[in-house]
Amino acid sequence: MKKEEFERLLDVCCGALTHEAKKSGFSTSLQFENRVREVLDDLLKDESEMRVDFDSPPQAFPDIALGEYGVEVKFTLADTWKSIANSIQESQRVQSVKYIYIVFGKMGGKPEVRWGDYEKSVVHVRTSHVPRFEVELPSKGETGRKSLFDYHRCWGSLRFPQRTNPLPDDRGHHDMTEETSQRRRICASLFRT
Repeated sequence: MKKEEFERLLDVCCGALTHEAKKSGFSTSLQFENRVREVLDDLLKDESEMRVDFDSPPQAFPDIALGEYGVEVKFTLADTWKSIANSIQESQRVQSVKYIYIVFGKMGGKPEVRWGDYEKSVVHVRTSHVPRFEVELPSKGETGRKSLFDYHRCWGSLRFPQRTNPLPDDRGHHDMTEETSQRRRICASLFRT
């Protein structure tokens, strides 16, 4: 399945779920996630290479893996398109997934279900016990928003000691190679305007 075809499938999925949300609503994230799985499974019934796993590990990222495509499900009872997402370490990432989308159910205000590109939706990093991405679906028609995901991808390419400013030795020299220094400058420049 081509990327454009998968995105059209998400359009149909979100349209059906929006209709259900307006009619009877969803009251819990588990109920909503299960319904997303059911609708996707039904839409993919003729696609022999893609099947929805109804017993995927609870901490897997994304929630639903479909070959090279993945769907992270978000849900809120509030009137917002913002949510806390996965750990920035992505230790539970499904490795076969190349393209990740968010299917977001918003029950507050006017109930609606929309999808978005995961990477373009990352807006912040929040820290509780583990640093996590914060995602927000852009307003309809909004373009040009910078995503933190490019910064994360660059930052993630650095080894842990390289991510922090190394302490200088007793002569004031930092233990950092030129390559590491250059990567850090590139990462830092991604969000300068």
